[in-house]
Amino acid sequence: KNGGGWQTGHPTRSGAWYDGDECRARQPVALTNKRTDLINHIKSLNAGGGTAGHLGIAWSWYLVSEYWGDVFTGASAPLAYTEPDSTKVVILMTDGAFNAEIFPEQGNSNTQARNLCDNMKASGVNVYAVALSAPKSGQDVLNYCASGPDFYFEPDSAAELTDAYRKIATSISDLRISG
Repeated sequence: KNGGGWQTGHPTRSGAWYDGDECRARQPVALTNKRTDLINHIKSLNAGGGTAGHLGIAWSWYLVSEYWGDVFTGASAPLAYTEPDSTKVVILMTDGAFNAEIFPEQGNSNTQARNLCDNMKASGVNVYAVALSAPKSGQDVLNYCASGPDFYFEPDSAAELTDAYRKIATSISDLRISG
């Protein structure tokens, strides 16, 4: 857009221009059960700027959507929504406020996140959400996105975060056993 640059930021604040040369070198990690690969990838990331949380929500959906099977292939390919004995589950987590977006004419990050969550849940994906010391605006979006009250967590410490993920793991295990 605009000759190769994207206007980013909030539509009522002065935005920044992104010319396509500032992408981070790290690519997303395909679905894997290799803990060391995931930990090493996370350690290589750095934080900065605003929170375009809607993009994280979009990518979480892409990872489990059958429509992205030509992008994530082989063992990482997502199963079909109709696959027997399977459950689509996404866990969203942020400490951010959903305050940065690309193409603000599609709505701010908050609005885009809520629309993505509505569509993801409508397609049958169970959405868990963890607001890790997030501001109220981030908590509100994640609470909205969660598939229900038992799918939403607001931990404020490492112990509470561990407990939240333990509860999520137990719930997912129960879904698989009873499914």
